[in-house]
Amino acid sequence: MSDFSKEDIRAAVAAGVLNEQQAVGLLTLAQERLGIRDHLMDEDEPFEFFKGFSEIFVTVGLWLLLSGVIGLGAVLKGGVGIGVLGMVLTWVFALYFTKKRRMNLPSMSLAAGFGVFLAGTVLSLIGMDKDLTEIHVIIMALIGMIGMLIYYRVFKLPFTMFVFGIFGLIMVYAIMGMQGAKFSIFDFPDGLFDLRNNSGFAIGSLIFGFAAFALGIWFDTKDPHRISRYSATGFWLHILAAPAIVNTIALTLVNSGGTKGYLLTALLLFVVTILS
Repeated sequence: MSDFSKEDIRAAVAAGVLNEQQAVGLLTLAQERLGIRDHLMDEDEPFEFFKGFSEIFVTVGLWLLLSGVIGLGAVLKGGVGIGVLGMVLTWVFALYFTKKRRMNLPSMSLAAGFGVFLAGTVLSLIGMDKDLTEIHVIIMALIGMIGMLIYYRVFKLPFTMFVFGIFGLIMVYAIMGMQGAKFSIFDFPDGLFDLRNNSGFAIGSLIFGFAAFALGIWFDTKDPHRISRYSATGFWLHILAAPAIVNTIALTLVNSGGTKGYLLTALLLFVVTILS
């Protein structure tokens, strides 16, 4: 009988033979018996963005197809119908490329596409023939978050939580907009990250950053050995949390001016580096 590999264990999880906790325990035991974990560097945490050029070609093909669907919707003014069609296509393709083939880059593209089509569908339903308001955006973002949670539940794709977080950030900014916060592209980046402007968006960025960071830590604690999808899920949440927290605090300190502001900024960056 041939030896089992990580892919065999992942296939067993996908088939429901093992749950993820059992798979993590089995992988940890196997690596300890082989002495692999004793020779790993402390920061050895491999991350796969794509596994080969075939995934790039597949992803390009999917982008062309989904772009064609969006273009068709723009020409025909399909609105809801095109959005639903896009959601169905991304879901069906994900059943093959994500659940069966376990292809990383195409799966990430499909998750992002599903989120875009879901947002477009909701906005077409609630904002058609009327001006979009903050409440419309909040409803869209909330439905988007729920939709991505369902997507994550079905496909167990870590990148899904990145799209989930984007919807969360949109909802936070929309809520701040309802409170009277104003933002212009000419105010970037101070308008989004400088707490001294009292725009509300900087506070929203900080709140979102800490929320994403806390959720990322929660996923990290579920996978202390860094060998399952939980650590990868936490990674994508930290990608969202880091700029929201660091940019907000650092820009506020830098703009405060003086030697004190620069020293505090340097101290902040040092602390972030140590924590990372």
